[in-house]
Amino acid sequence: MALGAELIALRKTCAETINRNLKLHGHEARVDHRSNEARGLTSPPGRHLGPAAVRQRQESRRA
Repeated sequence: MALGAELIALRKTCAETINRNLKLHGHEARVDHRSNEARGLTSPPGRHLGPAAVRQRQESRRA
């Protein structure tokens, strides 16, 4: 199996595990392992800041 196919399989397994637990705990949200392109989305992906940047923004708002 090629590295790309292995990564896709791993992402799918992770999404299935997350979704099973979300459902188990009564959440309606679901995770989709597919790329935006594969889902037919035309908008660019969002930018994630990470915990350090979020914390920094929160601290600067408190000041």
